[in-house]
Amino acid sequence: MKRFVTGTAAGVLALGILTAGCEADSSPSTVVKGPSLDPAVKQQIDSSCEFYNNILEYVDDEHFNGKTTVPQSEIAAAAMQSMLKNAYWKTGLDPVNGEMDKSLVNIVKDEQSEKETIQSLKVGTETVTYAEPHTAMKNYVDHCAYLQPAVVAIAEQTDISIKRLFEYAVEGALHSAFDPHTSYAFAEESDNFQISMNGEFGGLGIVVGMEDGVVKVQEPPMEGTPAEANGLMANDLIIKLDGETVRGKTLNEAVSLMRGKVGTDITLTVQRGDAEPFDLKVTRDKIIVHAVKGELIGENNDSVYFKVKTFSRRTLDDFIDEANRLRKLAAENGNQIKNIIVDFRGNGGGLLPQAKAISDILIDAKKSDKVPLVAIGKTHEDDVTYAERVVRGNLKSFFPGAEVKVLQNGGSASASEIVAGATKDFGISVYGTRSFGKGSVQTVLPVNDEGKGTRTESEIAGTLKVTVAAFFPGKSGLSNQGSGVIPTTQVVYNDTRDDIETKRTREAGLEKALISAERTRAGNTPQFTCSLKAEFAGPLSEDKAAAIPAYIVREVNILNEEEKKLEKQKFVDADLDCAMDGQYTETTPYAAPKPGV
Repeated sequence: MKRFVTGTAAGVLALGILTAGCEADSSPSTVVKGPSLDPAVKQQIDSSCEFYNNILEYVDDEHFNGKTTVPQSEIAAAAMQSMLKNAYWKTGLDPVNGEMDKSLVNIVKDEQSEKETIQSLKVGTETVTYAEPHTAMKNYVDHCAYLQPAVVAIAEQTDISIKRLFEYAVEGALHSAFDPHTSYAFAEESDNFQISMNGEFGGLGIVVGMEDGVVKVQEPPMEGTPAEANGLMANDLIIKLDGETVRGKTLNEAVSLMRGKVGTDITLTVQRGDAEPFDLKVTRDKIIVHAVKGELIGENNDSVYFKVKTFSRRTLDDFIDEANRLRKLAAENGNQIKNIIVDFRGNGGGLLPQAKAISDILIDAKKSDKVPLVAIGKTHEDDVTYAERVVRGNLKSFFPGAEVKVLQNGGSASASEIVAGATKDFGISVYGTRSFGKGSVQTVLPVNDEGKGTRTESEIAGTLKVTVAAFFPGKSGLSNQGSGVIPTTQVVYNDTRDDIETKRTREAGLEKALISAERTRAGNTPQFTCSLKAEFAGPLSEDKAAAIPAYIVREVNILNEEEKKLEKQKFVDADLDCAMDGQYTETTPYAAPKPGV
């Protein structure tokens, strides 16, 4: 057991008091002196307090809405709750059955707000008891003395470091005081973020998730990767990494262990079906994650289809590479291309410059036309980027005479909405359902152990994302914040997918979502409704799916209510069929739903 104090610690710690450590501005009557700290521990506390304070003050200075108006005591309480909840998740998991030990924690749920508050948490031989912070708190420095007793108790009784506990506190404070897209990521998560933006890393070449506490390979390994060469298969369970069980680890932690320097080895213990587990020694290699995948589709291969998965630094280059490949393939086969279909469904966004570039390449405009792609700032007149100013030329030069069409759904967010809004305003048809509704821009700041910005890789202790601007896509000057982008053609599936889209959480449903300062696209309506024909609605049987062209069949994860698991089911891709004027859907002029009686 780590010993952090020179006196004897009490068995139950009340957290609503101020003790020695970071100085707090309070009346003498609120200060209760606790046991003196070991100098080394006090130094860790003080440096972590500085880290906490610097991050929150930076966000106050840079945030789109300016300094938070949330009371300091409310922010401090959220910081404490975040710390307690994360400590519980790190220490309360039973590695054998994969379940949380509920005897360690006392949680009270407010019946009206349904908000849960940890009242006490047992860590080792100590019980940490929550108390409300003093309402006289004036600034973030005051939080430190309030947090310190819990930090010392948890750090002493567990393997969680003082620095990590303050990082948990930062998470809670940001969530309480600012919008949902202002956030902090730990160092290991920062690495994953950079990888997702760069589109390459040292790893194995598999897409994984967590199932029943272990890592599950969700898809066949990527072609030409170490995972494929070593025979890993979809649905394999990875139960150990270099001999250490994955139970008790988060998905991010497991992924971080599987990634690493190119040329290094890792041993995976694999469970395949009911067979005995076996070990695979795999050598990591450079894995390139392409942001765009294209193919020729249609009965006569007369349409080009681009799936844009994310907006990483590779997106524009991948898009152009795929366009060149498909143009050459179409020419070799003598295909006359009629449709250019660009699919942003499920694309949650990414880098702003890439969103501008993809918008530009889809819009057929001259530089002299001054067609707005997007404005960044407080209003639609701030920092406007125009077509032909980012990318010279456009996609129609690859496929003359073809019509560009865009697909989106409720999972299309941020950068995807910039493209959808800009293209729709230009007259390009957008098919699907209303997009997510995130109309804000974040700056990404790697920070060091002091909570200050750094570009030195070895100094990066975490990454801070701060909402600094709104965006206004297209020439309409309308924000999509909260409202989303309304499609030109609203797609109706006539099956469970309608419920999924209706119930999907969108920006407007998030706590503390921004309220755009200008007009939004709320109130806009589609021009058309495209409905899946009744005989093709719902999950497809294997025989029925086999009778439909493969390009128009789409796998969708559907929740099995009985087993509480996601299952892949096959459906007719109604969005794509609508865009191709296919035989499985029918299009009519849009009619607004009649108000309920």
